[in-house]
Amino acid sequence: MLGDLGRFFTAMFSNEVSFVFCATLFAIFFLAFFMRRMESPLAKEFCEHTQATLATVGVLGTFFGIYIGLLDFDVKDIDGSIPKLLDGLKLAFVTSILGMALGITYRTFSGFLQPEEQKEASSDEFLAVLKGVRADIQKSSDTQVNLLTDLKTAIVGESDEDTLLTSTTDALGDLESTEVLHELGEALASRAIQNGIPMNLIGGLAVRLSCRSILGQVPTLERPIRNVNFVAYTKDRARIEKLMQDAGLNADREFNMANGGERIVFLSQGRGAESRIEVFLDRLKMNHEIPFEDRLDMESLTVSPTDLILSKLQIVDLARKDAMDLFAIGATFDFEPEPKDIETPIVNMGYISELCAEDWGFYWTITSNLRKLNEENFSSIPRRYTPKFKERISTLLSEIDSVPKGFKWKARALLGPRVRWYEIPKAA
Repeated sequence: MLGDLGRFFTAMFSNEVSFVFCATLFAIFFLAFFMRRMESPLAKEFCEHTQATLATVGVLGTFFGIYIGLLDFDVKDIDGSIPKLLDGLKLAFVTSILGMALGITYRTFSGFLQPEEQKEASSDEFLAVLKGVRADIQKSSDTQVNLLTDLKTAIVGESDEDTLLTSTTDALGDLESTEVLHELGEALASRAIQNGIPMNLIGGLAVRLSCRSILGQVPTLERPIRNVNFVAYTKDRARIEKLMQDAGLNADREFNMANGGERIVFLSQGRGAESRIEVFLDRLKMNHEIPFEDRLDMESLTVSPTDLILSKLQIVDLARKDAMDLFAIGATFDFEPEPKDIETPIVNMGYISELCAEDWGFYWTITSNLRKLNEENFSSIPRRYTPKFKERISTLLSEIDSVPKGFKWKARALLGPRVRWYEIPKAA
């Protein structure tokens, strides 16, 4: 028992934060006894609310401790994060227990420490004090039960949604799934190169491979990979199907029969989850169509930075993950009016501008997204990376607007966005 009490008092001063909260609680406790002998209205008001103040500060320490415990929790380093989490929870419960204990102690003794002229108390008054103490103990106990229930719900949850435990589990699942899909996608792309098949990665995994440097510098740009997408030519379909079969993948025959002219899908069962590999043929047809004729590289894992950024900018309802992918691309590659040489990967603003000059709907979606990106604050990304990105986005906007537009484009522009200007992608 004494050993447990010793550890409890040691925990009060185990770190600077717990020391500040516990010292504050003791200061309020002793100050209240001192001020009971003062006659000023302020002193009486302070003494009247002392117990509530002690409980409130204790509860504040509880939530502050939980916050500190979760602040440095890294789902990628569970073992290293657990000690910090437990240290924060220790602070949480120490301050709450101390605040409750000091509040009960103050209420118990303050009833008997009246000024000299008021010291005599009847048995009824004595009984009233004890009843008040009992009521306060019950109230404090109920408060603690509610706090613990809320904490349990936050960690374990009443359902499988929006809880710390399920969120952490989902994050770990996403991390494992990302690594599995990364390995699978890169292996398939490498096998295509070995077999002389121009089949380039596109989408989130392509961004991950093309922008390794910035993703390493800014971890907040990393995101889960949920599928593997390629672009290839229809003429190579038979070779692609054999490559996938040799890799142990099964064709989704029903989907491929219905959509074989535009895209084909293959499925892989691994580590308890089904992986989906989708190959777009000749063009990417989503909200808008992006042609790939003569644009695929037989010796590259991914599509060019130009086609990669177009595949994201063509999305009408740009999601947060797509905005972060666009930031990664824009922060990695230079934006140039035309290629300087074959070896240097760039975002070709001239090619993008030509596509936008041919189709008003494509122009509207691309420029709308570029303006959104220019207005986005990207608060999770260090500020030193933002100016260059936004400068490149502004340059691309100016380049697109500077290219002359034809009669068909101008006629469609008269209708504007009142008429739907994009396609609704077929469900995969």
